[in-house]
Amino acid sequence: ELVGSLQTPKPPRVLAFGKCGLVALPSKGAAVAVRDALAERAAWTELPCAADDGEAAHATRVTALAFGPSALCTASADAVVLWPEHVLLRGAEGAGGACGSRIARDLGAAQHVAFLPRSNAVVAVAVGKEVVVLDTLNKRQLAQLQGHTGLVTCSVFPPYNDHVLITASEDRSFKVWDLSAGSVIYQSPIMSASPFLSIACGCHPSRISFAVGSEEGKVWFFESFQGSFRQLHALSLKQHLSKLDLPDETQTPRSPTPMIIRSDKKQTQPQEESPKATPCVEVSTVPVLSLLYVGQSEDNEEDELSRGSCMVCTPHAVFFVNLQSYDVVHIATLRQYQPASSVAVASCFALSGQPELMCCAGSAFTADASVFRVFPPLSAAATAAATATPSPLASMSAFPSAAPHAKSPLLAQFTAPKSKKKTDDKKSILFHAKVKSSGYGATAPRLQMFCPSPKPSLKASKPGKPISAVSATSYPPNPPLPTVRLADAEQFGRFHAGPITHICFCGERPYLLSSSSDRTGRVTNLPLVKHKGAGALLEGHAGTVTHISHSYSGKYVVTSSDDQTAKMWLMPPLTPPKQRVSLMTAMKGKPALDFARVPSGGSATIASARQPFPAPVTQCNFYYLDRFVALACANRLHLYKYLVKVDRSELERVNNLSKYKLVTTIEHGAKISSFSCHNSFLSHIVCSTCSDKSIVVTDMDTAQIVHQYDDAHLKPPHTISFFGVPHLVSVSARLRV
Repeated sequence: ELVGSLQTPKPPRVLAFGKCGLVALPSKGAAVAVRDALAERAAWTELPCAADDGEAAHATRVTALAFGPSALCTASADAVVLWPEHVLLRGAEGAGGACGSRIARDLGAAQHVAFLPRSNAVVAVAVGKEVVVLDTLNKRQLAQLQGHTGLVTCSVFPPYNDHVLITASEDRSFKVWDLSAGSVIYQSPIMSASPFLSIACGCHPSRISFAVGSEEGKVWFFESFQGSFRQLHALSLKQHLSKLDLPDETQTPRSPTPMIIRSDKKQTQPQEESPKATPCVEVSTVPVLSLLYVGQSEDNEEDELSRGSCMVCTPHAVFFVNLQSYDVVHIATLRQYQPASSVAVASCFALSGQPELMCCAGSAFTADASVFRVFPPLSAAATAAATATPSPLASMSAFPSAAPHAKSPLLAQFTAPKSKKKTDDKKSILFHAKVKSSGYGATAPRLQMFCPSPKPSLKASKPGKPISAVSATSYPPNPPLPTVRLADAEQFGRFHAGPITHICFCGERPYLLSSSSDRTGRVTNLPLVKHKGAGALLEGHAGTVTHISHSYSGKYVVTSSDDQTAKMWLMPPLTPPKQRVSLMTAMKGKPALDFARVPSGGSATIASARQPFPAPVTQCNFYYLDRFVALACANRLHLYKYLVKVDRSELERVNNLSKYKLVTTIEHGAKISSFSCHNSFLSHIVCSTCSDKSIVVTDMDTAQIVHQYDDAHLKPPHTISFFGVPHLVSVSARLRV
C-alpha cells in the first residue's frame, strides 16, 4: 500500500528507515537529512553539523548509514558518528541544541553499516575489503575482520547470536565470523558470477538462517547445520521478471510525426508509423538491492505457516518468497503504483520491520522517494489455508482407495483365441469302453442311498511348533551402524569390465544385481566372503545396460539397455544349501523375454518379428505385484503385460512360448530421467522426473497424468524413489516420495 511520495534533496543512492517512522539519507555536501515519512506535510531537516567534541560531524560525503534500535549511525571517509534517538526527533521537528557522538575517525569510505539487532552498543562498518567492529559506548575498535578479496558490500548480526557476524563481498563469497572466539566459523567458495549486494538473517533461536542476494538476480538461502552451513535453495528472479510487462523508463517518448501539406490535390495525411512493441527492460542483470525476513514466528519454528517469507527488492519489483517451499508467492511492481508514486525504477531500498513493515524506495533518475506499507502474504495464506477446501493432492495416496474400474489398463489380460474342434463326417465312429452314454462297456456301480460319509479325522499338530503363516525374522531393535568393511571386491576380481550404472539387492533372496556399461548384467551370490564373488553374467545386450531390476517374487530379472531393447531373465529357485545349483549353471541360456516396440494392445512372442524402441530404454521396473513391466524410453512410459512359460521340455526350449503385449503408453512433456512405482502392493500411482526439472504424478488406473510439479529442482533431477515400506512395520498411507 502506497503511503506517500517524498521529494528528496537529490536523487537518493543510500536510504535508512527507522522504526519510529524516520527516513534518513545523505543530503548536499556532508549533511544528513531526516524526515518523518508518515507525516504528510513534514519537511526534510538536516542534522546538526557539529559533533559532541565541537568539530564538524562529517567533512566529506556520507556514504553509508543505518538505523539501530534507538539510534542512527552515519559513516564517511573521515568519521563515524552515532546520532541518538532524541537527537533525530529534535532534528525532524526542526529544533536544535543537540549533536551526535563521533565513535571513530579516518577509517575510509564506508560501504555498509550494521547494528546489533537489540542494542546500540556494537556497530559493524564495512570499509574497503575489511570490516571494523566498533564499541559505541567506549568509542573503540573491538575487532578488524580481514580476509575478503573484494569490497565488503553488506553485513548482518543474527538476532539470537550477538557474537556472530555474517559478511558478503564483491569477491562473490560470504564469511561467518565468531567475534567472541576471534575466528572464522565458515567461509564459502565462490558461488556466483557477480558480486553479492545484500544479506538478511532470520529470527530463529535454535539455528542461524540467512539469505544472500547477488547482482545477477539470484538469492541463496542457507542455514546452520552440525557446526557448518548448508544451502537450502537457490532462486533465480530472471524468469519471473521476464514474464512481467515492464517498459524501459530510460527511453524518452518520440514526438508525433508532423503533417505534410501539399499544394496539389493529393494532400498527404500524417504518416503513420508502423506499430512497435513496447520496449521492455533488459533482464540480463536484476540486482537484488535489499532483503528482509518477514512474518516469522519465534514460538513454533517447524510450523509451515510460521516460517514466513523473504522480501526481495529489485529495481523494478518486490518479490515475496515462501520460506517453506521457496516459491515466489507474490510480485509487486513499482509501475502499478503510478502515477501516485513517482518511482518507476528504484536505485535503493530501506526496510523496517517494527512496529509495522514499511518500505522506502528511492528513484534512480529523479529526486523522489516513495513510502509503502507492506502486508506480507503469510497472513492471507494462513487465512486461505484455514478456510479453503482441501486439495486433491493433499489426499493423494500410493495406496488405492477403490478397485480399478472396468476399463482400467491394470486389468489387462491375454485373450487366448477359442479353438473350434472340426468334426469329420467321413470318420468312423469309435466307441470307448468308459463312455457311459453309449450304452456299451462296463456298467457304473450302483449308488448306495442314505449312507453318510464319515467325518474326516483331524490330525493333532505337534507340540512346540506354533502355526504361523509367515516365518518371522528377529531383528535387533537398534542395530549399530557398520564401521568395518566386511568384504573387499578387489579380492574377488572385477564384477564388470566397465562402469556400473545400477545396483540393487534382490529382496529376500541372497543375490546382488548390477548393470554396467560393458553390455552385461550380473547376479552375484551373497555373502561375498562365502561365495568369493561367484555369480552369473547376463549377456545379450548390444549396448550399455542402463538399469536392472528384480521381480517381487524373485523369479525374474529385467534389464534395459542403450541398444533400444529390454530383456527378462529367469532366476534360479531357492533350494537348500546342499542342493543349490550355481548361478552360472542355472541362468545359462537366452533370456525368457525380449521386449521391443509393438502396437498398443498388440501382442508379440519371442519368435515374432519386432522393431526396437525409437530411443534407448533408460529404466525398467516390475509393477503391480509382478503383473506388468514398466519401461522408460525418451518421453514415454510404456506398460507391458507379459506371460513367461518356464522350459519343461526340449521342444519348448526351441520354441519359446513366452509372450507380452503393450497395455498403455503415458507421454510426458520432456525426456524421462527416472521413475518410481510400487511393486510390493497394488498401487495406482507412478512418479517420474523429466529433463525439464519437473516431477510428474501418473494414475495408471486411468492412464492419465494427475499432477505435474514444474521447476521442482534447480537442475534436472536424475533419481526419484518412493518411501520404501519395510517388513513388519506399519506406516501412514500417505504418498511419500
